[in-house]
Amino acid sequence: MIFKQTITADWITEPKTDTQYAVEETKEKIAIKLQGSTSKTDWIQNFSFWVKPYKEMENLFFVHYGFFKKFKSVKKIIYQKGLDASNGAKKLVILGYSQGAAIGLITAEYLRFHFSDLEIEAHLFEPPRVFTFIGSKVLKERLKGVKIYLNGNDIVTKVPPWIFAYKHYGEKVLIGKKRRWWKISIKEHRINSVRRALDDFFKGT
Repeated sequence: MIFKQTITADWITEPKTDTQYAVEETKEKIAIKLQGSTSKTDWIQNFSFWVKPYKEMENLFFVHYGFFKKFKSVKKIIYQKGLDASNGAKKLVILGYSQGAAIGLITAEYLRFHFSDLEIEAHLFEPPRVFTFIGSKVLKERLKGVKIYLNGNDIVTKVPPWIFAYKHYGEKVLIGKKRRWWKISIKEHRINSVRRALDDFFKGT
């Protein structure tokens, strides 16, 4: 199952930002995996949600400062793997859970910008919100087909709050309980809860 593949890997840690990632390669594809929060540093960066202008692109948009900082710490590796996949005519797969899913969204946008010919598949589970409303037209197009899985009323998927102008991008796959804007749940973010919700969802499809 894709979720099990997402949370299982021989993780490599980038020491400055404590960002965990893994790269797995076959003849057909390259998979970049990004791990969820595992340390105090991760949680500090999770709450660093003031917006940062993303000035590298032609169209200005704003991104969560903490997640962007973590992405930048592994950006060179991500670019190299995008280059490898493009030159080798391989598919590139992006997988992430929680904080890793947030970094995965920035990764998908970055690779789509730099490698327009690259086939990208992304499965991102329980991401917080990463980008703001500003630049939404560009972001919607660039993140088209990127699947984000949202389990019920998981509180993590509802932060940072919309009042700070954040919103979700990508193709939403709603699993678990019916999503209500006023409800929040910590339990629905747990790995076992996500796994059960995914099992039920795919049994019904």
